[in-house]
Amino acid sequence: MEKQNFLLPFAFSKSSSFNESDVLNKAPRQKSVIDENASSIYHTRKTMAYQGIDRPSLQSNAPSLKRRMGRSFNDKDDVKKATIGDKDSESDYEEEPTFIDEEVNDSAPLPPSSPVGAEQNGFELMSEFDFATNPTTSFQVPRSPPKKYEGSRDIVKTSPQKPISSEPDFGIDKFNRYRGSFNDKSRNTPSSSKADAENEEVRQQQRDTAYNKARNVILDAFENVKTVIDLQSMNLYEIPDEIKDLNNLVIIDSFSDEASIEFPYQLYLTGNHLTQLPPSLFKFTKLQVLSLRRNKLKSVPPLIGKLGNLIDLSLSSNKLMFLPYQILELKKLTNFTSGPNPFIPVSDNAIPMNHKDAKTFIPRSRSPIKLLTPKVSELPTLKTLCLNVIAKHDVSYSETKLWKKHTPKLYHQIIIEALKKGKFRDTCSECGIIVVEPMAEVLEWWDILQNRNVPIRRQFCCQKCVNKYERGLTA
Repeated sequence: MEKQNFLLPFAFSKSSSFNESDVLNKAPRQKSVIDENASSIYHTRKTMAYQGIDRPSLQSNAPSLKRRMGRSFNDKDDVKKATIGDKDSESDYEEEPTFIDEEVNDSAPLPPSSPVGAEQNGFELMSEFDFATNPTTSFQVPRSPPKKYEGSRDIVKTSPQKPISSEPDFGIDKFNRYRGSFNDKSRNTPSSSKADAENEEVRQQQRDTAYNKARNVILDAFENVKTVIDLQSMNLYEIPDEIKDLNNLVIIDSFSDEASIEFPYQLYLTGNHLTQLPPSLFKFTKLQVLSLRRNKLKSVPPLIGKLGNLIDLSLSSNKLMFLPYQILELKKLTNFTSGPNPFIPVSDNAIPMNHKDAKTFIPRSRSPIKLLTPKVSELPTLKTLCLNVIAKHDVSYSETKLWKKHTPKLYHQIIIEALKKGKFRDTCSECGIIVVEPMAEVLEWWDILQNRNVPIRRQFCCQKCVNKYERGLTA
């Protein structure tokens, strides 16, 4: 047999050359020839050994969908033709089944195409061929395991969670900055009509424009070492928080033309629409000249006492009724203007005060002590002490969300007041505790430099502090 001609039909033997008329011998070949031809690189099938003269019958079961290596899906490809009975007969044939190596056991698992024993994490490696020929994965997607519930509980359908609001809670915004006002309840009042709402939107755009312009001025001053900040008549409603960064500005003679100025750190806010002063302004402790004339300030925060380097302060042409007692701590003040303002005049029942040779700040008179609560407490109440702890806490935006969720709404307003008082350091004039609900107050009228009868307000947390104040007046 010439093994170079593999394309000849393997069921017959060559008996002559291709030039002859009868090139094929149709007589059945010997079993040894068939086996030799079937062992070529194109055929791996072997004939089963027959026992006796009986031929094996065809299988009655439906063919399996499994496909072994080298086996075709064509049913007739696995059938050889052979004669039955007389060897010389050339017309009667019967299909004889042949099998690959041995009979396939449907129950046995298919071997993986990867090397036997090659495992990762305890599992045999599997190729695309194994996955495609596996009847458990070839024709369906594995189903998810059923959900198991403990007991007979009901499934509660909940609505999707609402996004967390970015609006300030308790006055704290998402950048952990305080956005409340020291002024009382007159800010952010709702509009009464659609026209008012549209006008408010236009005004808000104007406020944002003025705010960004003032912010750029402050940043430019910081970059170019300018210590005189001019924000006059800019239609400004709010002072940018970047003003506190100027406290880190260092003056070098060779870099600044303003180093020869006697009072280098100056801030001019004249002719704006300011209704409040933010806590960031009072972190600019190097400030020496501050002008707040012709604004709409209704109160000055107690943090004014932090500006201990102030030499010139102007509060004229505002809506101030009194000043906090902390303004008396500005010992370096040499120029102060407070009028005109709608200050509370001296009452008819005012009690004269001793000035004790004071030169800059001279007390003239005071009002009788006014009780603000129906119940007089000798010592600070537990509620006052708790609110003092809340006021001193540096609360973050995420904490305010938890407070809002886990505290009754009944206490939300008083928490807002506590945080406001804490941010502006509104304390008792005797013991220094932060007072959210003062027990008593008193008004004093002082002569501050050239200004006469400037009202100063003091507040007390308990009767003990009131008694201490009265003892100090008689000493």
